[in-house]
Amino acid sequence: KVAPLIDYGVVTQWLNYCTTHHQKLCGNEGEPPHGLKLIDCSSMTINHAKPSDEYVALSYVWGPSQGDNNFVSRSGASIHLLHERLPAVISDAILVAKSLHMRYLWVDKLCIDQSSELEKHHQISQMDEVYRKAELCIIAAAGDKTTGLPGVGILPRKWQPATTLNNIDIIFTMKHPHHSIRTSKWSTRGWTYQEAILSRRRLVFTENRLYFECNAMHCCESLQEDLDLIHGKEKHQYRDFMASGIFSESQSYDDININAKAEFEAWRRYTNHVEIFSSRKLSCEKDSLRAFQGIIKSFAKFEFPVHQLWGVP
Repeated sequence: KVAPLIDYGVVTQWLNYCTTHHQKLCGNEGEPPHGLKLIDCSSMTINHAKPSDEYVALSYVWGPSQGDNNFVSRSGASIHLLHERLPAVISDAILVAKSLHMRYLWVDKLCIDQSSELEKHHQISQMDEVYRKAELCIIAAAGDKTTGLPGVGILPRKWQPATTLNNIDIIFTMKHPHHSIRTSKWSTRGWTYQEAILSRRRLVFTENRLYFECNAMHCCESLQEDLDLIHGKEKHQYRDFMASGIFSESQSYDDININAKAEFEAWRRYTNHVEIFSSRKLSCEKDSLRAFQGIIKSFAKFEFPVHQLWGVP
């Protein structure tokens, strides 16, 4: 049965297993991108990232934009977060990062100067690096920025029905987390597509539980498994008979991170991404190329690269 609040011990176990055994598929990608700014969750300030800084990234649905410029206060070169004004999802993400002993958090709305077209252009152009180099991507799949992360702050998780019959506890099973993620508002948005695909590790918050997926394994909070047992001998990734994760079924790890063995294969993978992305929604249609740019850059690095000109391959 899933507890009302997040069990960070379980999440830490998943992360530690991945960082220990999955270096081949989920290894550290090096220094943060140039000019990256991060939220210091200890001091509640926004600062330029240092080469040694490890950080968590947040993927969420923006939602209504009223009052979006009232989250920070400036004093000279210092930028301080106004905690009481932060959207619930950002406040909760800060709590999650701190609970996982991660000091820094990247949130697009706060770490990119929304009033500077030059800075937005620069940061969006390296979005693939921002998410790929994050130690973890927190995915808020239970609403928009006002909703928060279920089981973290004040937002409760959706109740799991249970009863007792003849001194036997009966717990009703929940739908597979894949269903919750696929039917979420988060899964309909254009910007969130590459954020999940390009990340190495993803911690998804649904209405009733956690789902974790890296490039080598996937775990569900409601089903505790012996990770050694379901990994291969070298523990680099799940055994072949294990079902695919939601992000690695057909369009994630194999498509983005493994070099295509032929020009046609690279082209097939690219068009698959275009088809999926095209079904998603954007508040501004003119952002379509920007929201897909990280995928484009990844395919340009293949042995059989797929290049494009203004989105046309």
